[in-house]
Amino acid sequence: MNYYQSKSLLLSLILAISLPGSVLAANFTLSPVRLFFQPGQKTDIINIKNNSVEDIKLQVSSFAWSQDENTKDVITKTKDLIAFPKLLSIPPGETRLLRIGSRTNSNNTEKLYRIYIEELPNSHKPTGNQTSIRTLTKAGIPVFIRPHIENTEGNINRKNLDKGIFNFSFNNNGNVHFMIRNVRVKGMDKANNKIIDREMAGWYLHPGNSKTYSLSIPKQECVKLSSIETEITTDSFTTSEHLDVNASMCDT
Repeated sequence: MNYYQSKSLLLSLILAISLPGSVLAANFTLSPVRLFFQPGQKTDIINIKNNSVEDIKLQVSSFAWSQDENTKDVITKTKDLIAFPKLLSIPPGETRLLRIGSRTNSNNTEKLYRIYIEELPNSHKPTGNQTSIRTLTKAGIPVFIRPHIENTEGNINRKNLDKGIFNFSFNNNGNVHFMIRNVRVKGMDKANNKIIDREMAGWYLHPGNSKTYSLSIPKQECVKLSSIETEITTDSFTTSEHLDVNASMCDT
């Protein structure tokens, strides 16, 4: 009896924070981990290496990548990108080239896509009464169609502490994406002693979008605060904002 366990590994985040080079996606390696199409560029290549001890079969699909009002990822099928071949069979230890072509042109704002490379069950069946469980990998490669002139810009705004809840938003005011690496909120008392120090994870923020954050501060800590410093680090820049605090902002 042969069981295939298909598991979509959330490798998008791994790919996003990886250094330039290659990334190991369980049974195969992808290189590069992101594609950037400069104005006028129409093709690029992804190298795929089979790291397993048997043949692997892969299926390739292309999606447009946007974000909703809550900055959740939204992907939709697209014909803007062409992948060739769409089906690959790679022997153990060997590498194949996946060619990606763009049917769209650069404009004033970056266009974002994802190429998904999904491992398919193979036709080998275990002999006798053996049971085989195989984890199948699905990996996403971000693809960026860069604008003619790039402008990277972001700011923190709508800072507010009310009833012990600290809210703020981070806007992408530019025309290209950036990756939020870290969000840090520090609260200090009048003597500049640190009362709170919280960190939150980030993700991609598409051009024109805004990410809202909310942090609950226990009242026993909140009433001690004199100020809150918010610092956000992206892959392109770091920005910070200051908020003066008084005890009335902590009343529930």
